[in-house]
Amino acid sequence: MRNVLLVKYGEIALRGKNRGIAENRLIKAIIKRLEPYPGYMVYKEQGRILVVNE
Repeated sequence: MRNVLLVKYGEIALRGKNRGIAENRLIKAIIKRLEPYPGYMVYKEQGRILVVNE
């Protein structure tokens, strides 16, 4: 069974280059927190972050 966690970050109301930087920082932080739990992948799609348990 595949579990998917949808992360919506409406509070990051940035535009332009700053938004991409903030999104990437958030993704890196999520990946770091998931290190003890193998099998998770993090994807960025259409203004959302998906955390998938493969």
